[in-house]
Amino acid sequence: MRFGLGEVMDVDSVRARLEELRERRADTLAVETLPIALREAAVLLLLWEQYGEVWLALTRRGSALRTHAGDVSLPGGVCEPGETVEAAALREAVEEIGIDARQVTVFGRLDDAWSSAGHRIVPVVAWYYGVPRFHVDGVEVSQVIELVLPELADPANHGVKTVPLGGNIAYTDDVLRCSGVTIIGLTADIVVDLVHWLDGRDRRRVPERMLGLQYLAQTGRMK
Repeated sequence: MRFGLGEVMDVDSVRARLEELRERRADTLAVETLPIALREAAVLLLLWEQYGEVWLALTRRGSALRTHAGDVSLPGGVCEPGETVEAAALREAVEEIGIDARQVTVFGRLDDAWSSAGHRIVPVVAWYYGVPRFHVDGVEVSQVIELVLPELADPANHGVKTVPLGGNIAYTDDVLRCSGVTIIGLTADIVVDLVHWLDGRDRRRVPERMLGLQYLAQTGRMK
């Protein structure tokens, strides 16, 4: 069934499609070609079943943070030395929103993204068995936002914004508006990647993401 057409995908179909992520080879950013070094980070797309539908956990960043305070994001953070991206995504989710990692199964990765703070972001997709009880840390995260997947996938809630970077380079940002929540930038791009995958499509936007990243790095706008 096509999420992009606003149709409902049942829980079993979502789970079956997620299982296919185990065999998918994620596209990665060619960070070795850049004149700067990016720090590796991971975010967690945590899904679960409730009321017969699939839900996704997002967060609202703490109001006292130096960057992107109050923005909607995904649980995650910088990888520690020797840590896999999967382990980092789970560790950060435990710290930020208090999930029980024993209830989580990781399916795989989506394609690399990047942040203006100088991070290479690896999105990790996982399933929570049961209904998670969230406990925010109150510093990095002020709120957990629970959104149902069909609403995220509804074309009426999806828009795009063209962001000029300079010269002839522009970047297309996804915008999602669901239940009074606006999701923009990196987080929206990653969530829409997930929606496309579940819809039976595969966006593969790394070449476009790389163009924007190369321009910012070469012009000294990312350090």
